[in-house]
Parts: sequence; structure tokens; C-alpha cells
Amino acid sequence: MFCFREFKDEDTDKLISLVMEIEKFYPGINDWINKQIPKIKSKEMECILVDVDGNIAGCAISGVEKKSISTIKLKTFYIAEKYRGYAIGPYLLNKVLDFWIEKGYKKIFVTFAEEEVGLLLDYFKEYGFLLDGIFPFNYRENKSEYYMSKINIFESIDKNKFKDIMTNYLFRLRGYNILSQESEYCIVQKYVYIKEAYRTLVYFNTEEKNESSKIIKDVKELMRDNNCSTCIAVSYYPLEVFNERNIKLIDNYDIEAIFFPLNLKKGESSGFISTISKPYGDRILYDGKQAQLTPDKRSLRKEKVFYKYPNLPNIKRGHTFLFYESEPTKGIIGEGKVKEVIIDIPENLYTRFNVKGVLNLKDIEKFQSSSKQVLAISIGKFVKYKKVVSIEKIREIKRGFNPEGSCLVNDLEIKEIRKQGQYPYTYQ
Repeated sequence: MFCFREFKDEDTDKLISLVMEIEKFYPGINDWINKQIPKIKSKEMECILVDVDGNIAGCAISGVEKKSISTIKLKTFYIAEKYRGYAIGPYLLNKVLDFWIEKGYKKIFVTFAEEEVGLLLDYFKEYGFLLDGIFPFNYRENKSEYYMSKINIFESIDKNKFKDIMTNYLFRLRGYNILSQESEYCIVQKYVYIKEAYRTLVYFNTEEKNESSKIIKDVKELMRDNNCSTCIAVSYYPLEVFNERNIKLIDNYDIEAIFFPLNLKKGESSGFISTISKPYGDRILYDGKQAQLTPDKRSLRKEKVFYKYPNLPNIKRGHTFLFYESEPTKGIIGEGKVKEVIIDIPENLYTRFNVKGVLNLKDIEKFQSSSKQVLAISIGKFVKYKKVVSIEKIREIKRGFNPEGSCLVNDLEIKEIRKQGQYPYTYQ
């Protein structure tokens, strides 16, 4: 069995032994970890351990950065090699981030060795971290350390504030010079080499029905007119992914991940309530408090994917999926952010998501329509509510709610459901 738990005094030797596995990247780490143990014991630093049958399989050590009142450093985040590939890391990182975000800290950062870039760069990006810099000679001769950070915005905003918030938090606070600003775009510049800087066009889309092809056309004209070599299209709404060499897309899903718990108001179609079984809920919203099967028995979900009969209309990337857990709970237990919506045959979905997951092919086939299609909803960030929202409360908020089906919900309904569920994050 395994679980996440707090550090105990008797864990000292095992924790030191685990941390020493990364000594090849940090030659002085033996002295460092021995100095941190008293701070961990006194709760000056937070230490979460992964316990597998009494063995320490991983750890996350974090704390408030020196001379800062609002910044957290993730000092050590490590899973022993034999326990990798079983989804332990994502759940552990989610737990650490939630711990500090719930306390209201505005920035969390992490550094790692250049040899770990292939393993960790995209991994941390998935949780909203952006690359801020590369620093040579930090710990070793002729080696660099990569610095990534996540900024947390505790606001719920509409389209009117979108451009200003993004200009400030996505660019200015990350070292970009704002050269000019217009109603739909701005020009930013960041020095990359000693004597060279790139001019980048930042295009803001706040129109729900704008098509990617039109945006690409408009952007290319603006790039030429403003002598820009690259563009970042920042969209309040989901957009069809496009493959343009010099144009990068950041849409509503990306933005809410980067700045979580930021909430973008979406009006009448903000999310949906749909039923899941208790085993599903226990796996997707695992918070580390209860013991689970060991990883080789696939107790956690490697890919956070829900399968449904393909009759849910208008489900989009960035929507909030409210998890209604059926028997015996009969209530909403939490939520997840929709990362991707796919309709395909069971074989293709199984190959993509579940070869190493919890379900087998026959399980997925149970959701197929007469045309052999299954709806798969891939979930990014997930949040477990502190209190179950009962079916009686749901029907007060969403009249006529039927747990046998699914229904769309608007901003105000989600806000009230979160209030009833004691959603752990507050907005200004």
C-alpha cells in the first residue's frame, strides 16, 4: 500500500538516503539536507513523503523563500527511479501546489539541473510553470540550472480586464519590455543575447466565435506592419490548434493553468455536471490521505480521462467538469478543468490513454454509441471540495437536475456550487 504523509522524526535516515540520490547534480547536497532536517522537524519547511509499504519512495520539500513574504521555493521534488511512471509524481505535485496556493502565496518556483530538462521542463509546464531563466555555474562547473516559476492570480475576471491582466502578468512581470499597446495587441521585447532582442506581437482574442484561420491572417498582417519576427496569440476562448512556425497559441485552458486559481468568466456555458462512479472519483481526486494500492496495481489514473456516451453537447476545452459521484455519495465531490475533448472508436482511445491506465478495452466499449464512437474527456487541473454538495443542494441551484444525465451550468451556478462545496480558493 502507499500514501502521501507528513515527515516523522523516524524518517530522517530514509529521507537523507533518498535525497542523496541526486548528489550527482548537487555536490553539496549532503550538508544541505542535514541542515534542512531541523527546519522540517520544526515546521519551518513543509515536507510531504510518498510512503510505499514503509519505504520512502519520494518527497517534496518546500518553504517560504528568504526575504520574501509571498514566494515559495520547491526545494526538492523527487521520486525514486523504481517508482516512476505510475502517476505518483503528478498527484504529489498537485498536493504541494494546492497546499501553498490555499494559503494565498502568489509565486512558486523550482530549479533543476540541465541534465533533467528532458524529464522536467514539459512536466512543470503542465502545472502552470514557465521558464524564466537559465543560470550557469550555480552548483557545478560548466553546468547550468534551469529556473521555472508559477504565478498565482486570486481573481475571477471577465473580458474587460483580460488584456491588462495578461499584459502585466504574462509579460511585464516576466521581464518583457512593453514597447506599444493597441486595442487588440501589444508589442513586447525581451533581450535574449547580449546585443540582440526580438520584437514579439502579442495578439489578444476576446471573440468567442473567431476562427483560427482568421486570427492567423490578421496576425500575419500585424507582424509585417510592426516588424515583428514572432507572435503570441492569447485567447480568452478555446481555439482550434494551428501549426504556424512563428505563431504560438495560449488559450483559456492554458491561461487558467498558468495562473491557477485564476477564473475566466464564461457566461452561460461555463461547465457541466456529469455522473462518475465512486471508484473513479477516488482515483481522480486522490488527495493522499487514504492508503491506496501499490503503483504496480495501477491504483491511480496515469491519464486523467473520463469516458462517456457521446451525447454531451457543447463540451469545450477549458470547461469546468463538476464531478457528481453516484452511490453511495449522491453529491458533487469536486471539479476538473477540461483539457481535451475527443470522440473516437474505443480501440484508438485505449491505445492513446489506457494501455497503462486503470480501464481495459471492454470497459471503454461500454460507453460506445451505435456508431461505435466514445466520448473521452481529458482532465487537467482537478480540485477536491472540502464538503460534498448534496443532490438536494444541487437541485436548489440547478432546478431539474437529473443525475442519470448531464447538464450545462453557468458562471453563477458554478460559483454557488463552489460555495456549498467549500471550494478551497478565494477570489478578490
